[in-house]
Amino acid sequence: MFWKRLDIKSSLLPKCTNRTRIRTLMKKLLVFLPLLFFVVFPKSVIFAQDSGSASATVSPTPMMVNDYTLPYPGILPDNPLYFFKTLRDRMIVFFISDPLKKSSFYLLQSDKRLASSWYLLKKDTKTDGLALTTLSKSTNYLSQSVDEMKNAKATGEDVGALLGTIRQAVPKHAAIIVQMEALPGLSNKSAFVTEEKRTMDLEKVVSAFSAQ
Repeated sequence: MFWKRLDIKSSLLPKCTNRTRIRTLMKKLLVFLPLLFFVVFPKSVIFAQDSGSASATVSPTPMMVNDYTLPYPGILPDNPLYFFKTLRDRMIVFFISDPLKKSSFYLLQSDKRLASSWYLLKKDTKTDGLALTTLSKSTNYLSQSVDEMKNAKATGEDVGALLGTIRQAVPKHAAIIVQMEALPGLSNKSAFVTEEKRTMDLEKVVSAFSAQ
């Protein structure tokens, strides 16, 4: 009888051990993920939707076209950790319900993508495929920023300050793209010209919105 009881208890040991390992692993993940979130990505970036892009770090001289300054992009799209950065950004925007804050956040993301595209090209124009994809995402974010600004005004929010920032940002974006087009060795210059045109079209939209 004693041996039977011992056999029953012994048969339960592997299951208990597996459960313990799973619990230990879960605890480690709960500790590791927040550390990854705050250590890999700076605090100023994580809470960027409240700070806006105008106060971001000034970029090197080639990025200085007017008084509007682009933020330092941090890790670039060619970095293996970039996936976590984009995942974090999606999580942040998911929890932003206010259209004014969402517009500011989209503008910051657009600025960062533009700066990332520039640095990719400065590293090597052979990476113009990735730089172009990043630039296109920048223009998409810029368009979303304008759309959310319109939504904010429709709900009665004061968009004056944000509108002023966007009016500075759009021509800056266009000017940077022109600088990209002038870099030697681009394999698809026409695609960069297309992005420039998209940005110029956005500038017309913003100007029309300002006149309302």
